[in-house]
Amino acid sequence: MLDDFEELSGWTAIASEGTRVSITHEPGQNGMAMRIAFELNTGGGWAIVRKSFSLALPANYAFNFQLRGEGRPNNFEFKLVDAKGRNVWWRNQRDMVFPREWQGMTIRKSRLEYAWGPGSGAELKQVGAIEFAISGGEGGSGSVWLDDLTFAEREPAAHDPVTPEVQASSALPGFEPAFVLDQDPQTRWRSEPLPREQSVTLDFVRNHEYGGLVIDWDRDDYATAFEVETSSDGERWASAYRTTTGHGGRDYVYMPDAESRFVRIELTRSSRGRGYGIATIVVKPFEFSASPDRFFEAIARDSAPGTYPKYFTGRQTYWTIVGVDGDDHEALLNEEGLLEVDKGAFSIEPFLYTDAGFITWDAVTTTQTLENGYLPIPTVTWKHDKLTLAVTAVAIFGTMSADFLNKNLGMSLWESTVLLLVLQAAVFYAWWKTEGTLDVHSITTTRREIFYWLTVYLTFSLGTAAGDFVSGTLGFGTLDSTLIFLGLILVPLIGWKYLHLNSVLAFWLAYTITRPLGASFGDWLAVPAPYGDGLQIGTGPISLYSGIVLLAVIGLIAYQYRRQEARSAELAPVATVG
Repeated sequence: MLDDFEELSGWTAIASEGTRVSITHEPGQNGMAMRIAFELNTGGGWAIVRKSFSLALPANYAFNFQLRGEGRPNNFEFKLVDAKGRNVWWRNQRDMVFPREWQGMTIRKSRLEYAWGPGSGAELKQVGAIEFAISGGEGGSGSVWLDDLTFAEREPAAHDPVTPEVQASSALPGFEPAFVLDQDPQTRWRSEPLPREQSVTLDFVRNHEYGGLVIDWDRDDYATAFEVETSSDGERWASAYRTTTGHGGRDYVYMPDAESRFVRIELTRSSRGRGYGIATIVVKPFEFSASPDRFFEAIARDSAPGTYPKYFTGRQTYWTIVGVDGDDHEALLNEEGLLEVDKGAFSIEPFLYTDAGFITWDAVTTTQTLENGYLPIPTVTWKHDKLTLAVTAVAIFGTMSADFLNKNLGMSLWESTVLLLVLQAAVFYAWWKTEGTLDVHSITTTRREIFYWLTVYLTFSLGTAAGDFVSGTLGFGTLDSTLIFLGLILVPLIGWKYLHLNSVLAFWLAYTITRPLGASFGDWLAVPAPYGDGLQIGTGPISLYSGIVLLAVIGLIAYQYRRQEARSAELAPVATVG
């Protein structure tokens, strides 16, 4: 035991400029623990806690500690400083999602890398200090709790390629278990049809470090449900991977920081109920799963070009920023048309299925342009035979317009809200004066479409201005602002239903109120700390979930419409001649 944190003597804290850190004594998993409270600035920053130790290192070793945390994903660093305080070795877990409950962490010698210093990076023999650091990923504030820091000498672990022994619960004659390791796609192990549950076990003879498995299944008899387990003694097993949606072909099993003597694949459901077949199993080195990016790079190398984003293949790609001046969020569009919607958020990669097959960025000619040759609205165009696909990225236009009034023209939110209401009323007046109606069902001419899109543009801008005015300037916050606009939208509903308010007027009143209602509700759900005061789920996830719901609703409406048309056709009278 290096430190059980029953007291914090010897530990010091330091932070970069603009960043704050403190350490306090709080209840831990066993007795007391050390809490590291930090607040990282938006530009990055770091917070470090440090304690001096005099520790001679054996040939193989590992540090263990208990950890839990709260906050956004950030880099978590475990560092060893040499006795002279000049050279540093570290394990940097980038964009770590801190576990809410206590979790054991192991830092093995093989995972430590030389970080910096005047030395040549030779093997560390004597530790002078241990540091824990949190550095900027997504930033923000949070806390990390540490308990029971221990050090143990370990038996030298084998991580060079070795051929394990293979056993199976059953095997048909001529389909022995050893065939899974011969890397010959023509041979394979096949189990007997019964019992339903079967297993394959790899034995490395002693503890072995590895990063995962690649399993090539039999074409017809593969596992649709299976679990990968590990054990150091063959008696106590830990689950490393589980799936119930297997589809055959090739499976990549992600097993970061794996070390064990045994690996067992428990097969629980077969594709045809006639047993299982495995052509090959490849045990991958620990670099295979050193990070999620490394894992997907390995998969991309085995896949057809274009199946994965270009950067996973180690090839250069160029990006351009998409966003609004002064906004805290921005997207990236690359030269192949991939859009990363925000920092650390999901990406959207274009693909096409046509009569010619599956078309990816690798099979097309791409060109990149700006709107009108200079506007910051980028477009990537694909050309493939006679097929053309254009991907255009633009920031939310309503938000951009409202921000222009506030930030560029210096108008207050109250002034911009009133101005946008006046402009919208002017559009309605001109629309009614020239066309004699505002009914959306009558939008059948180009001129009426122009009036309609002007209304859409103004209401989007109004949503941002009015929503920010009520939630920010008036100080109601996003939740109360949502409730206020939810109450206001009931006014045209009550007027139409009970007071004979004109249905077209009621529609446009409700339509206008939906904009600030949606803006306030979206901000309450999505905007992260320190800018948000709601659920802080994040703009990326909310955009994704909203898009899925919208597509589902559109699909349902289209399905019901087709059913109604089909029913009408069946009931239509049949004309007869004679």
